[in-house]
Amino acid sequence: MLADDVFEARTLGFSLRKPSAWRFVPTQWSPLARWKNAAGEAQAWLQRTTAPFCCAMGEHRSRHHIAPTLQVVARPLASPNSALISTLFEAQLEQLHRTYRNFELLTATSHGDVSGWRATMVRGRFSVTVPVDGVPIEMSVLTRGHVVFAPQIAYSIGLSSSADPAYYDEDELARIIASVTIRA
Repeated sequence: MLADDVFEARTLGFSLRKPSAWRFVPTQWSPLARWKNAAGEAQAWLQRTTAPFCCAMGEHRSRHHIAPTLQVVARPLASPNSALISTLFEAQLEQLHRTYRNFELLTATSHGDVSGWRATMVRGRFSVTVPVDGVPIEMSVLTRGHVVFAPQIAYSIGLSSSADPAYYDEDELARIIASVTIRA
C-alpha cells in the first residue's frame, strides 16, 4: 500500500516513510534491477540477488550528480546468530570493495539497530562513470547499506546519493532509516 509518503508491505510487516520531495518509482527503475538486466554483466552475484520490493528516488537539477535513491530487498533467512551476522557483514564489506574499485569505507558496524532488530550498517563513498550526452562524467556516490535481521527475513535497505553535500541531505537519509517499521 502507498499512502502519500508511506510505503507499506503488509504481508512482510514492513513500512517506511520517504521524504515528501521524493517519489516512489517502479522497482525495475532501481539500480540493482538495471545492473541485473545490463547486457554482458560480469558480476554473477547480481543474478542471485532478489529484486527490490520498494524503490524511491529524489531529484535535483544537476545531471552531473547522482540522484538520491532508495531500494529495499527482502530475502528469506533462517534465524540469524551472531556468527552468521558477522560473516554476512564481512562479505558485505568485501563485496563493496570488489564491486567499486575506489570504495572508501566511512563508517560500519555489525551491531546496529533498525526498528528494534539487529542490523549491519555500512556508509561509504565511491565514484562511477556515467555518460551524460555521450560524454563520460565521473560522479561521486555516497552509499548507506543496512541489512536488518528480522525473524526469517533479512531486509537490505540501500540508500545512495551524490557525495557532494550540495546534492544530498544526510539527515534526510537518516530519517528514512528511522522511519522503518518491521513487525514480526
